[in-house]
Amino acid sequence: MFSIPTAFTFFSRFKIQILWIIAISLTAYFLYFSVEHAFNKSNGFASYYTASRLLIEGENPANYYNDEYFSSKVEKYVPGVYEIYLVNLPTTTLLVLPFSVFDYEIARTLWITFNILLLTVSIIFIISRNKFYSSWLPFVLILFFTFQPLYANIIAAQAYILIFCCLVGIFYGYVKGKQKLAGVITGLILILKSAGTYLLLLFVIQKSWKCLLWSVASTISIFVITLPFFGLDSWIEYSNTLINYSSSPTLSV
Repeated sequence: MFSIPTAFTFFSRFKIQILWIIAISLTAYFLYFSVEHAFNKSNGFASYYTASRLLIEGENPANYYNDEYFSSKVEKYVPGVYEIYLVNLPTTTLLVLPFSVFDYEIARTLWITFNILLLTVSIIFIISRNKFYSSWLPFVLILFFTFQPLYANIIAAQAYILIFCCLVGIFYGYVKGKQKLAGVITGLILILKSAGTYLLLLFVIQKSWKCLLWSVASTISIFVITLPFFGLDSWIEYSNTLINYSSSPTLSV
């Protein structure tokens, strides 16, 4: 058996190789995990997919906030899954709209593939921008692929890899002084998933008025452009649902 000093010496000598073995193994496992869950029926994506299909078919988006109505539609498109629209914005429907022209299984597979591509681009961008080389490179990969919420996102085929990719873009734009870029992407995730609201406070505190202006402008622009498709009544229903949810401690948490 190795003694502790011997094991430490062995690891110090071959630490790069050991880290790469772990990193490659975890990366391969993540890809296997993604393929394994590609065709699953789950909450999350079922909500996005159903909402998009209903929009294409001309249904009134205001009805999405009627739990009985929406869950019956989910059962139609994704049998065996119970899901409601929760407090998603009407415009959240746009997230998977390009994929919803396909059957559920194909749409989910394409969505997961798209998310893996986004994650790959984000990881490469982070590594290159921060110059994570030598032992840092496999270590960063290990950090990513031991992150349990990443796997939970794949199981539910949720939108948080996309949101993460956008946040990376906002960070890059902000630290590089590209305020228009940071502001536009912030506005995009605000109107699609109500994510990044805390960034508006950051822009105010840092007096990044251009970031704040572009965030508000892009949010309002998308709202106005999509209003003919969603209607004002859907936003009223969303607001009412949001107020009702915030009055419940368990749901608002």
